[in-house]
Amino acid sequence: MLSQHNFSHHPIKLPPVALHRVPSLPSKTIPHAISITNPTSNNNHVSIPSNPTLDIQLDDSVAAFWDYQFLFVSQRTETTKPIICVTTLETTKPITLHVVEGAIPHDFPFGTYYLAGPGLFTDDHGSTVHPLDGHGYLRAFTFDGFTREVKFMARGPFSVLKGGHKVGNVKVMKNVANTCVVRWGQRLLCLWEGGEPYEIQSETLDTVGRFDMIDGCDSVPDSGKNSGDIWDVAAGLLKPILYGVFKMPPKRLLSHYKVDARMNRLITTSCNAEDMLLPRSSFTFYEFDSSFKLMNKQEFNIPDHLMIHDWAFTDTHYIVFANRIKLDVAGSMAAVCGMSPMISALSVNPSKTTTPIYLLPRFPDKSGKARDWQVPVEAPSQFWMLHVANAFAIKDVNGNSEIQIHAATCSYQWFNLQKVFGYNWQSGKLDPSIMNVNEGENELLPRLVQVSIHLDGEGNCQKCCVEPFNQWKRSSDFPAINPKFSGKKNKYIYAGTSSGSRQTLPHFPFDTVVKLNVLNQSVHTWSVGRRRFIGEPIFVPKGDEEDDGYLLVVEYAVSIQRCYLVILDPKRIGEEDALIARLEVPKHLNFPLGFHGFWATDKIDARVASVFKDKEWHWRPARSEGMVSIQSKLGLIDLRVEDRAVWTASNSGKFSCAAIWSIVVYFVPFRPEQTENLVPGVSTEADLPDSMEKSSTVIPFVGESHRIWRQILPMSFEREEPERVTRMYGEEASKSSRERVAAEEREREKNKEENK
Repeated sequence: MLSQHNFSHHPIKLPPVALHRVPSLPSKTIPHAISITNPTSNNNHVSIPSNPTLDIQLDDSVAAFWDYQFLFVSQRTETTKPIICVTTLETTKPITLHVVEGAIPHDFPFGTYYLAGPGLFTDDHGSTVHPLDGHGYLRAFTFDGFTREVKFMARGPFSVLKGGHKVGNVKVMKNVANTCVVRWGQRLLCLWEGGEPYEIQSETLDTVGRFDMIDGCDSVPDSGKNSGDIWDVAAGLLKPILYGVFKMPPKRLLSHYKVDARMNRLITTSCNAEDMLLPRSSFTFYEFDSSFKLMNKQEFNIPDHLMIHDWAFTDTHYIVFANRIKLDVAGSMAAVCGMSPMISALSVNPSKTTTPIYLLPRFPDKSGKARDWQVPVEAPSQFWMLHVANAFAIKDVNGNSEIQIHAATCSYQWFNLQKVFGYNWQSGKLDPSIMNVNEGENELLPRLVQVSIHLDGEGNCQKCCVEPFNQWKRSSDFPAINPKFSGKKNKYIYAGTSSGSRQTLPHFPFDTVVKLNVLNQSVHTWSVGRRRFIGEPIFVPKGDEEDDGYLLVVEYAVSIQRCYLVILDPKRIGEEDALIARLEVPKHLNFPLGFHGFWATDKIDARVASVFKDKEWHWRPARSEGMVSIQSKLGLIDLRVEDRAVWTASNSGKFSCAAIWSIVVYFVPFRPEQTENLVPGVSTEADLPDSMEKSSTVIPFVGESHRIWRQILPMSFEREEPERVTRMYGEEASKSSRERVAAEEREREKNKEENK
């Protein structure tokens, strides 16, 4: 039963929605894990023990409706006409999450899981907005590898929409930065489909402002080789309206980016603003190194009206799937007059029975033998591309190649630009039945597929086929892989899917994580309980094996208004013990369904920690990047990496520091009197690696309450095992302090014996 105090002063009435129902499974409990060794074998259901409390819960249209609404709760209560208004706050200070099941692994990597998504679904005048237009709300889960704690922070929203009357209210394209998030080049960025990314301060999640990633002057000129074309004339007429009235940037950056793990590059793409309304599409791809230096830029003009949400890449190509759209004249007039959303100007275009796939050259081919990229590969079936997990190319000895793309697609007949997530702009409500279909129409829903393109040595397409992944036909989306294998041949894919256990809404929202083995066609799943759903899974690498790591996924227990961060063992998915830990987010910080996330490993913290690790010392990483703090018996030592380090891994497993880097050490004694005997300019280093080259300069200066020493150690070395920490105090003071500490320890031991 939902308590009344959770709603606003004007609770909504249940809409008369007709929800699709399918026969329920024979079992009253959801299979917690499923393992399928091959597509033809029987499912091995491993059911969790029956819970009487869950069994008595209603699984009807009313419960399903409210469960669905609670996936999109707003983050504040000032609005007058919300879908549902639950008191949910943002937290500007880290809050330690409580482990309610299992335990955080001792070897869980240092790092932060960022999750982007909408946080507010109404504008400042009470008008309900589409979930895709909900104001950005960023969540951050920071893992402390030493204390084995998880800190949670959430901030948002970034901006507000313009409100007004229903007629004559031309709403501008506001950048809500709610779709994707990435940390790259010391910057944390939130991205949206229609504008520049927003930069966020990684420590506090404060909004820094818009980050001009692709250069505001980087727009397509009005003149060029196609000057005089009718569509160039139309573009010239549209630009003042789009730029001036709707405040659209000349180029809109797509929310989905790619990371080339082999070349260590961030790849993004943009489209021209006017292409939204014209039967042509211009794409510009940008590649940045780890310092955000532009390394590659390629532009392509495609003579077709496309709407691209996600795309793929290989070592040699960018891959664009032609999601074909067309201009809706009536909808355009209504949108311009402010009587309907801007998206009403467009509709899907299912006029072709095939799906064009454009293989765009990533690097210029000066040989002149490259295939004509303007001629697309035609996939034999029609589908709408949703999200890409990975793509890679395999070449044989004869020069022939096969490009494989693993992705989630759906049918043109199911996809509706105006009703994503079941949103109805006229009623301002979410109809969950739109995200589901009648029995027998499952092929229309999002599902996982493998697209294979066979090219000969000249780049000519010999064959293209599209097949369901491992014969897994349940509704699935948000595919993910181990990010180390991005752009390379991968073996495993993880995605969100449905167990199909609900009579109502059997296909969405998702309640199951599925793991697919590309090589042996096996399928393994892990499911949450009744009236609980999941978002996008994220892989956290740990070792060299592809499934050596952890899976993170947020569990939404909508019936009790709780969110949980779940840690899964990828190797154990399909088994009862796949769950490693479940951490609870405080109820007052419960948040709505997130979209896409990013795992950022704190590489500098982890590397420095492993080099200086000592079992007798208690470590804690500081909040700032590149900082590690060590609590010793004498005081607090802070190690901060100031100069950039270039690390490489050799075949022997050693880490090599290719560039000399500096560690700045701050020693803060517990007792001020310990500073009395410290001698500036004199220091000793104990237990350093034999191969470490060092030069020391000790510079004393005054801190807030006591003297602090700053020591710079340029180092260049290789390591296999963690080394003991360098002790940063003067020789005379070191001897005196050690003797005093030893005497204190002997006294404590003596007291213990006497007490016994």
